[in-house]
Amino acid sequence: MNTEKTVSVEKEDSKQASWFFALKEVFLWESNAYFRSPLAWIILFFVLFINGLLGYWSLKHKPQSSEALQLIFYSFSGTSMIAGVLLGMRLFAEEKARGTHELLLTSPITEMQLILGKYLASLFFLFIIMIASLPVPLSAMIFGDAHIGHVIAGNIGVFLIGAAAISVSLFYSTLTSIQILAAVMGGANVVLFLLMGFFSPFIESPMKEIVREFSFYVHYMEFEQGVITLKNVLFFFSVISFYVYLTGISLRASRWR
Repeated sequence: MNTEKTVSVEKEDSKQASWFFALKEVFLWESNAYFRSPLAWIILFFVLFINGLLGYWSLKHKPQSSEALQLIFYSFSGTSMIAGVLLGMRLFAEEKARGTHELLLTSPITEMQLILGKYLASLFFLFIIMIASLPVPLSAMIFGDAHIGHVIAGNIGVFLIGAAAISVSLFYSTLTSIQILAAVMGGANVVLFLLMGFFSPFIESPMKEIVREFSFYVHYMEFEQGVITLKNVLFFFSVISFYVYLTGISLRASRWR
């Protein structure tokens, strides 16, 4: 009896190990694709250039470093979302354009391994962009009175809002073989999330608060101010989970087309 249990546990451990091994292989393959892609490097240097300019302007025109830091993270949220949409647009659209989409779907890799592997690779590249931009907010702390907690909270917010944008673009990349079209659709959806916060004051209750709660910027504002709350973290995780789920549905549907 104990032998049977041991064999069962070993089989289960083996399955889990093989599942994560396949996930790791997809992640490494996709990460390598980013590092070989000229577009990914263009996105990186574009974001660094814009972040550097906006950071310099913020530090020059704001007397208080905490105010400058808030303005820096306000601008970083925009570049992070743009980078997220552009990084996510290729994840499945490129496979469709190359004709390798069907091959992936008929491989032993599950949809979730494929989705998570690709998504984690895009998050890794977004993380590299964020680390490369780190000297800008750090300068507000080194040369001014900004607090390290504000820098940490702001960067977490920048990463989360970018990660949410990637998940949106990831979903739309399953609907087309044209990367630019995936970016336009994903970008439009992200803009819609942003506009919900601006339009909510013009909507009557009780819908006003509901619409407002779907706004990216409403949940990003506190990160920008140096405050981390569980509610805002969960919001971005919920958005990411929802679009990853939609991506899975879209891939499963494409198996039967």
